[in-house]
Amino acid sequence: MCYYNLSPDSPLEQSYTIRAIDEFQSFIEYNPAHDLVNDAEGKIKELNNRLAKKLFDTAQLYLKMEYYKSATIYFSSVVDKYHDTPFAEPALLGKVKSLIPRKKYDEAKQEVDKFLQRYPESSLKNEAQSLSHDIEDYLNAKSSSLGSSRQ
Repeated sequence: MCYYNLSPDSPLEQSYTIRAIDEFQSFIEYNPAHDLVNDAEGKIKELNNRLAKKLFDTAQLYLKMEYYKSATIYFSSVVDKYHDTPFAEPALLGKVKSLIPRKKYDEAKQEVDKFLQRYPESSLKNEAQSLSHDIEDYLNAKSSSLGSSRQ
């Protein structure tokens, strides 16, 4: 609980957050039948959300600064490491947004399709569909120009 109490808000350095998660997980492993296991699991979830928010906010900042490769890396980290947090859904869409300016349309198309499949009821669904149409339009135009240049 000491590490938990020392764990700062998401914008700050998170070493205490990581230590708190490790200690709660150790507690659960060594005391699986203890009455406080549910409380420890809840605190782990809360702390994982804090770590996901930190990565997501960093990705958003990189996207805003037009450092698209860095944004892609951070959005990917959120999607991969914190897929069970509320930040995974907007991070996957953020990844698509960071791939488009890098002209990685095929990868962006795969990711937006993954988003639409994973989150069919998302409040971000319309934005994802719009991005998907834009990507498809670009890929179709690219295919058409390649086909006409071969003739």
